[in-house]
Amino acid sequence: KWTDMLTEVVSTESTSTSYNPVVVVDDTNIHIAWHDWTDYGGSGTDADIFYKTKARSGKWTDMLTEVVSTESTSYSYLPTIAVDDANIHLVWHDYTNYNGAGTDIDIFYKTKSKTGKWTDMLTEVVSTESTSTSYNPVVVVDDTNIHIAWYDYTDYGGSGTDADIFYKTKSK
Repeated sequence: KWTDMLTEVVSTESTSTSYNPVVVVDDTNIHIAWHDWTDYGGSGTDADIFYKTKARSGKWTDMLTEVVSTESTSYSYLPTIAVDDANIHLVWHDYTNYNGAGTDIDIFYKTKSKTGKWTDMLTEVVSTESTSTSYNPVVVVDDTNIHIAWYDYTDYGGSGTDADIFYKTKSK
């Protein structure tokens, strides 16, 4: 029963509001990401993407939170996460005009090795063809590819200006 289990606080470094957690589990670890308004590690007071992992038998309080959206200068929301044998893949939507993405909301992606640091990796813009708002991404990985889907208001390929589902894939 759930009542027999201990509740743990994951966002232990947070001093502001934490929202929209996502969790994925691999053979040895539990990985959680969320967006948070805390100015943690110099991330600023806008919402950023935070990440934490622990061994299945470990404690969240023994692990430090990492800021994933380090290049972001605006609001980063709604992360989604996937894990393969060697890497962790995080996707979110962001208001930052990063790498020529424009001032609309775009889909950002970042990956790191399971033993690496988020700060060692650069963020990539996924929604490069978008000229309007891109929201709520999801990410899945298989043996050879990374698959990302989201909804978008761009009139791309004659789809119109209502929300449509967009999809991109790339090799690992």
